[in-house]
Amino acid sequence: MLVSVSGVFRVDNLASLDAQTDAVMDALLTAEAASGGVIRDPDVEAVLAEGLVRISVVVEAESIAAAQDIGIMTIETAIIEADGNVVSIAHPRSTVTGFVEESRQAELLPA
Repeated sequence: MLVSVSGVFRVDNLASLDAQTDAVMDALLTAEAASGGVIRDPDVEAVLAEGLVRISVVVEAESIAAAQDIGIMTIETAIIEADGNVVSIAHPRSTVTGFVEESRQAELLPA
């Protein structure tokens, strides 16, 4: 099954947001190429005025839960590879800097 997995992150360093989102997209494209078709259609959208970034991937997996795990891991790894810091819903930290996850979503796509 194909599942769209996305996360919305608040970013505190707007001065370098363009460079950061470009680096995240590059890391997502690398992950897509290495995934053997498991990861598809990466996308990064930024709303500069609000300091929000939406990062999404399509994942092929056996279940929505497995796809969400793979997708979120891929997104967080891409942020880290782009020299970013991730504060996620699943792993909150007291230091709130970098990409702070506001929400996540997994949606089954039509076959």
